[in-house]
Amino acid sequence: MLQYDSEASQKDTALVSMFNDKIPQGTHLLELCEHPEDNHVSQLRRRTQQSYVIQESPENEFYKKILTYAVHVNKANGKKFKNSRIISAFYLSDTCKFSSVSVIDHLSTSAAAQHIVKSYVDVFVGNYIVIDFELYDLWLNGLPAHECAVTLQQRGVLQSTGARFDELLSDTKDSFRLYASLEQLLKCPTKFGNQSVYQIDPETQKTLIDKYYKSDDVVIRELLGRKLSTRNRNNLDDVSEKTKVPLRSCCRQFDNVKRVFKTVEEMPGSLEKNIKTLFCLSSDKLAKKYAAIVFMTNHRFETTKKRLSHLTFDDFMYCAELMITNWSYSAAECDNHEDMDVDLDRSFLQDLRELKILTDKQHLDEHKMYVMNSLKTSLIKKKHSSLEDNYKATSKTIISLAYGLNHSKEVRNFFSDVIEEVIEPFMNTGWTYEDMKTFLQMYKDAVNILTFIY
Repeated sequence: MLQYDSEASQKDTALVSMFNDKIPQGTHLLELCEHPEDNHVSQLRRRTQQSYVIQESPENEFYKKILTYAVHVNKANGKKFKNSRIISAFYLSDTCKFSSVSVIDHLSTSAAAQHIVKSYVDVFVGNYIVIDFELYDLWLNGLPAHECAVTLQQRGVLQSTGARFDELLSDTKDSFRLYASLEQLLKCPTKFGNQSVYQIDPETQKTLIDKYYKSDDVVIRELLGRKLSTRNRNNLDDVSEKTKVPLRSCCRQFDNVKRVFKTVEEMPGSLEKNIKTLFCLSSDKLAKKYAAIVFMTNHRFETTKKRLSHLTFDDFMYCAELMITNWSYSAAECDNHEDMDVDLDRSFLQDLRELKILTDKQHLDEHKMYVMNSLKTSLIKKKHSSLEDNYKATSKTIISLAYGLNHSKEVRNFFSDVIEEVIEPFMNTGWTYEDMKTFLQMYKDAVNILTFIY
């Protein structure tokens, strides 16, 4: 064991693991060596929270110098000690003094327990936290500590550091305890800037938050259309099995979606800006993703039917972004931008009612004539003839879908109805994406040009 020496202490370096107050005293500490290069563990990711177990002896300085020693060791590791926290728990009389410092790894055997004999003082020294993001990603993926350690072993960590597997596992468990403590702040990211327990630089905070709220598209696709209820949260096993994503990760993503939705669902203004501000997201793409999820969830769009199974989350996100941009209170034509863009613009929906005039025979024929003449050079003869024969039914279907957006039930089935009543009939007659795009553009232009719309 290393004897306390005030002159030599600044030359000593040590790597010790975080001491969790739930672990019995003396069961999770690392051996303090005079030469850290001889200690395999010193090559592992360095912990930022250190523990020292002090043994009783009448030969040396009082415990204050032991605390000073802990400070010197931490400084010797090259760590900034600004705003450090030193917390000590004393289990000894005022007359006790100390002769040495012993930091032992895994004192679980009887022999090791006899080695330390008596522990009286725990000194906890903390400074800026350094996050191992490789390990953080594994934790977010929902893997248990042992499986994470095995994964790191397979990636060659033991070979590159010269550490033992039990040391790697110990370090992994330490990191997991830290992440679990940080999770309470990650659930309310705005608290990061106001807390003093964990000293984390701004860039690390941003990365922690963005990674925590990052989601798997395959999981979110399964969550779309489901109520964000406790019952559904408790039945995510099928989602985990289908997507091959660990259950713990599925639960985290479900909780994140529910938390974001509950926070912004009734807030005025832009969904994307509200989400980015309240959850401190640095990624615009991530904020847009959650805005689309909130919009879809708010309108309870049906996404689980079999005919929609081929659609990915990106497909729904693309549609949701267009709806928010053109149909909600965020639309450029909307006069009232103070309302919530999570809702469809009521004025826009009222205007859609006016399109019902196109179902009248006189106006239908006039509209048909303009559209068909415009498409003569764009469609092959077979497709042109097919559209002309079915134009009345096709136009009524499109008008009905638009008119139905005024009713919540029709909105809920919007994607299913579009696939069944518009897309599939056109696909069955050989229409391509470009054919459909051209037709709908001509259909829209005809409405703007003809004089019967007021």
